Amino acid sequence: LFSALSFHSLMAGLSLGVSDQTAWAIFISILAHKAFAAFALGASFVRHLAVSRRTIACWMLAFSVTTPTGVMLGTALTTVADNALTGALTAVAAGTFLHVGLIEVAQRELAKAEHVCG
Repeated sequence: LFSALSFHSLMAGLSLGVSDQTAWAIFISILAHKAFAAFALGASFVRHLAVSRRTIACWMLAFSVTTPTGVMLGTALTTVADNALTGALTAVAAGTFLHVGLIEVAQRELAKAEHVCG
């Protein structure tokens, strides 16, 4: 889950970094779900890993810098970016969000025995 959410955050940051006209919309969409993703990741660490709080804090810190890192990389790419690259990065970011939601989270939750009807 950490790698999937981190990759998604990096790609969202990249799409924000290369965007110009849609930057506010992308920024607001990142703000709208970043806290929920961080909460899900933290809950997953606490539930599944038998490690110290310090280790969990280090992993969460690493996760928290992925979006700003993506923004910096995207801003650096603006010298060679065009609208097609901006669109592609935004599409990849949206695709990674769907992947994380459907494959990483929903699949595990639906596989649990207590969610089976009947």
